[in-house]
Amino acid sequence: MAIYSEKTGAGLLDGATDANPADTLRVGRINGADVSFPHSFPLGGRTVTVHEDGRVEYDDGGDPSAHPPDGQVATLGSFTFTLTDGRSHSPEQTATLDLEGLGGGQSAPVNTAPPVLSGNAVTGQSLTSSAGSWTGSPAPSFA
Repeated sequence: MAIYSEKTGAGLLDGATDANPADTLRVGRINGADVSFPHSFPLGGRTVTVHEDGRVEYDDGGDPSAHPPDGQVATLGSFTFTLTDGRSHSPEQTATLDLEGLGGGQSAPVNTAPPVLSGNAVTGQSLTSSAGSWTGSPAPSFA
C-alpha cells in the first residue's frame, strides 16, 4: 500500500486567515457533513484522507495501475470542505485532486526475481546477497 501526501506543499488551510488572529483555523466539514478527523472517504476508486490541519493523503491501495502515464495528469475527483475557527464555518470550497505521472521516463521499480542470499546464518558471520532483478527506472541500489 502506498500513501501519497501532497507533493506540492499546498494544503486546505494555505492562505486562509481569520479576523481574530488568536483563532486557530481547522477543517470543519467534508462534503457538507461534520466529521471526525482524520476523515477517510472513497474518491476516484481509491481512498482519500483529510486531516483537521488541512493535509490531504491519497492511498492507492497498493495498486499503481491507477497512476497516469509519465508526464500526464489524471483528475481523481473533487470534494467540498469548510474551514472553522470553532465558532463559525467558512463558505464551502471545492478541492480537486490531480495525480501526476512520475515523469522523466521513470517508473516504479518492480522486483522480477528476488535477491539470493548465500552463506551460513551463524552469529558473527556475514551473509551476502545478490540484488535480484528489477524493472523500472531508476533501478533500486543497495548499500
